[in-house]
Amino acid sequence: QHCRCEPHPLDPYQCEGTAYVTFRDKATAMKALRAPLKFPAALHDKVISMRHLDSDKTNDPMYLEKAKFWDRQLLSLARQLHIQLLSDEEYRGVGKTFALVDRGLWEHEMVELPRPHFADPHCAEAMALQAPWGRGGVPFPKKLHGVPTRIVPAQESVLQRFGNWAEFLTMAPFDELFALESKVDAGGDSSGSSGAAKDVVVRPRLVSSTQRARILTRAKMALQQRLHEEFSVWWREGKVPLPEYTARRVLWWDRKPPLPFELQIQSRSKDRVKIFDERFLYLQRIIKARRERRKAKAAEWTEERKKILQEREQKKKERQQKALEAVSGAKCGGLLGNLGYLLPDSKRRSLT
Repeated sequence: QHCRCEPHPLDPYQCEGTAYVTFRDKATAMKALRAPLKFPAALHDKVISMRHLDSDKTNDPMYLEKAKFWDRQLLSLARQLHIQLLSDEEYRGVGKTFALVDRGLWEHEMVELPRPHFADPHCAEAMALQAPWGRGGVPFPKKLHGVPTRIVPAQESVLQRFGNWAEFLTMAPFDELFALESKVDAGGDSSGSSGAAKDVVVRPRLVSSTQRARILTRAKMALQQRLHEEFSVWWREGKVPLPEYTARRVLWWDRKPPLPFELQIQSRSKDRVKIFDERFLYLQRIIKARRERRKAKAAEWTEERKKILQEREQKKKERQQKALEAVSGAKCGGLLGNLGYLLPDSKRRSLT
């Protein structure tokens, strides 16, 4: 890949804000177009707008803010659904049919309106639509400032972030609020034979309002981590490691390495301490051995913690897979209306 930037006409040492990146093939260029690119906070959290010159396809520079908006709606939907299931006696005992899980749930939807045209771009009405200005005349990030919303039946946020309701309700820690269970019609036996049609229901887990608030707080953190991993693709993670000598020299700016112990003891005053003190040397040997044991114990705990986290993640995946088995044999298509054409092929198959 090769990158070249257009120089600014007044300052050739700065770019004008437009860069051209050349890829070896079209497939790689389209993958880069779909991958969201955001600068760090040191560069004002700017999101890059990209356009493919061959097909004229563009990315959505507001995808990050829209994803945050949809995550907030998912938390609201989880709270609405849990309250709905607990408030109805039939839903508490029998459960709500999975094919009708979105009934009675509402969410906010962003409305994209054409930007109004003003004869005077600096009038009061035009300035009110702009993003607020910060210190020193630097504007805040626009984000979703001034974007109108409306209340609609729940469908878009689940579609955009998960693709279907099964993935949403079985994600940890949402599975601590809901349970997907499969029921067999009266014509078949409970063993789930091939001739019996399964009816999937959603049942609430009995938790208090305080516990529900705690679970939703953990769900908010899980959604933030999921969005962070979506932006942190493999070729953006980490940095190129520096050589060992260069890495040590970089650390010297903050803290210089201590001198060897043999040189440090030479600076002790000979008027107050002996030149060769056996007791002092013995205590320093004990202290050095204790520090080495502590480092070894910390390294062992680090490895053990990695194993614990891997086991915990594996248990979450097994729990989600077990919950999805109840939906795999049931016909639960059409939960989001006629929106299948918006999904890629992989997610479109999971809806049917």
